[in-house]
Amino acid sequence: MVETIKADETRELFTDGIDVALGAIFESDFLSQVPFAGMAVKSYQAAKVIQERMLIKKLAKFLYYPSQMSEAEKRKFSAQFEDAEKEEEFGEQMLVLIDQSEDTIKPEIIGKLIHAHAKGHFDLAALMRLSKMVTRSFAEDLDYLKNMDGQHQRRDSDIEHSLNTVGFLRLKAYEYGQMGESEIAPSDIGYEKTVYGTWVTELGLIEGPPPDPEEPNTLFS
Repeated sequence: MVETIKADETRELFTDGIDVALGAIFESDFLSQVPFAGMAVKSYQAAKVIQERMLIKKLAKFLYYPSQMSEAEKRKFSAQFEDAEKEEEFGEQMLVLIDQSEDTIKPEIIGKLIHAHAKGHFDLAALMRLSKMVTRSFAEDLDYLKNMDGQHQRRDSDIEHSLNTVGFLRLKAYEYGQMGESEIAPSDIGYEKTVYGTWVTELGLIEGPPPDPEEPNTLFS
């Protein structure tokens, strides 16, 4: 998986966009070098089973943004793995998460987060945690998180509780007010984004590739 992300062939495949690349993928043995994906390609070519075709689409969505990494980013990404065994372990974990995704949206988000990690926004441990959190979330909830501004918009407490359970939101910190001898607590505490919620919103749910950390107002501005 790591070698596939670094390969020049992967970058060239996506030159004309992901939709064009999908057609080429279905007609080639490009993914045969990716463990597990190779089986899916063979199954698709033999029986054109919808499940295998969906897996290939998810893999293509996942690889799109990592394929756009610069050579320096690819080297930095690869250098953090001590040996081939660690690279293989990372690839296996990613493939499990991709396979568990019920749509192509989450693999694309995870691919963007890999690119953001290679740019230095967060470390490998945070990347793995974020990827698992994305997989456990409802895609519709992630869309809600993307549009959540914390001010005057229609709120859905059930969705926010779901995002809180995953780890993208937390209860807001608040202070008790006092009236005479009685303490008065706010009736609606509400939720706010955790650091993981901020990362996935500003780096994984944006349009296009994640920005460099050095850009102003990129993160926690």
